[in-house]
This record gives sequence, structure tokens and C-alpha cells, in this order.
Amino acid sequence: QVAHIPVALLGRHFLRHVLVSPHTGTAKEAALSHVFKHIDTILACSVTDSDTRLLSQLLSLVNDFLHVHGDPLLPCLFRELDSRWSRLQNRATMAVDCMLHASRNLTCTETLVFLEELFTCWRRSLFVLSLLEAVECAVKYQYLRHLSMLIVQFLHTALVDTQGT
Repeated sequence: QVAHIPVALLGRHFLRHVLVSPHTGTAKEAALSHVFKHIDTILACSVTDSDTRLLSQLLSLVNDFLHVHGDPLLPCLFRELDSRWSRLQNRATMAVDCMLHASRNLTCTETLVFLEELFTCWRRSLFVLSLLEAVECAVKYQYLRHLSMLIVQFLHTALVDTQGT
């Protein structure tokens, strides 16, 4: 039944429960497949700050799936993830870029929340990239370097804003 319910309505906690539960591998594969479809939908939409939060949640779901002990992913699932990973990461950095331009209008709390999401995305990226052997090291480092630069740029913008006011 999981495959017939939109991921957006399932919620992260429910999907996590499905992924770490003793359900059969088929049910877990169906759930992750639905997540991939949802990722494709996001990739087709315009970039907004809400996309950044959603991307972070999707990365978290993939992370949860990879953490299931004694239930290794099938090769086809790695291919599913590989085929979307670069586009998912590009969309995440585009959302960050978009956020940087709007950062001058953020409150201190909004800035901290966004930074927390950004670092969460970065940490999950490190973990998932380390598991994807099919991705060349040069590509991994290029993405992480770019995301790190975005974090530094955002911090600089936020600090300059704070000092200016």
C-alpha cells in the first residue's frame, strides 16, 4: 500500500518506520522507489527555500534507508540513487544560491534555521557520497568544495548583514 500514497503525505517519520521495520525488502524498495519519484518531481519545480528543506529531508530518508542493518541495498537501488544524485545535489546548491540572494531580509532566527538545514544537508552528503562507489572521487570533492564555499559565502553575507545593522 505504501507505493500508492504520495511521499509528501507519508511524512518522514512514517517512511523511516517503514525503512527500518522488519518488512520485506520488496516493501522497502517500493518505498524508496516512491521517494525517487518524488525527487524527480522536485527537480522539475522552480527553486525555493522550501525545496532546500525538502531536499534535506529526502537526503535524510535515503540516509535512513542506507543505515538499515542486515538489509543491504540491491545493485538496482544503487543505480537508482546514482542516476539522480548529481541532479539532486545541483538542485540543492541552486536552492542555496537562491537563498543567499534573499539572505539580507532574513531574521537572525531564520538565518540560524537555514544554516542548520545547510549543515545537515552537508553532513548527509558526506555520508551518502562515501557509500556511492560509482561516483568518481573528483566529482565528490568538487560538489563538497562547492557546497562548503556556499556555506562560507552565506556566513559572510549573514555576518556582514549583522554588522551593518
